[in-house]
Amino acid sequence: MVDNYIGRPKLGGYWVPMKRHLLTLAFAGALAAHASAILNFNLTVNELSTTAGTNVVFSGTVTGVTGDLTLAASSVGSAFKSTGGTGISGNFTTDFLNYLNQNTTANYSGTIFEAIVPSGLAAGTYDTNAALTNGAQVVVGGTNQHGDSVQDNEFYAVDVQAVPEPASMAALGLGAFGLLRRRKRA
Repeated sequence: MVDNYIGRPKLGGYWVPMKRHLLTLAFAGALAAHASAILNFNLTVNELSTTAGTNVVFSGTVTGVTGDLTLAASSVGSAFKSTGGTGISGNFTTDFLNYLNQNTTANYSGTIFEAIVPSGLAAGTYDTNAALTNGAQVVVGGTNQHGDSVQDNEFYAVDVQAVPEPASMAALGLGAFGLLRRRKRA
């Protein structure tokens, strides 16, 4: 029996809004498919200290990767002092690139990228991007089966410590030796 006013079949005394249910389910399924690609990327420590000429390796985790996400290492942004000048570049580590190439949904925990600290770099904190407007960041992302981009980023900083010159260290050593000798005489 068909109700001409509403245009839906009547079953067992209940109105069955079939078309609305089917459309709702189809729409919810489409949203779920587009929203199913999830990525959570975190660095274990966001700032590391080093001296000029000594590279540092940042570690972290990637979790929540779903089956329809194809990961790709997006970028490691260079880090600069807020005053500009020479910066610190970075490269993803071999372990992390191998993880990305597996195209797996497994979680990852380990080394993410290495910050390349040039010799002769001035002491200070390198934590801004090339435009000196935002923080230096590393971005990990990918695309799902629908071509939607999914990414997560982390800001990082490298604190380059000044290394005393050899003559200063020698003077400090002689001064300490003099104090110890004087103490023995007293």
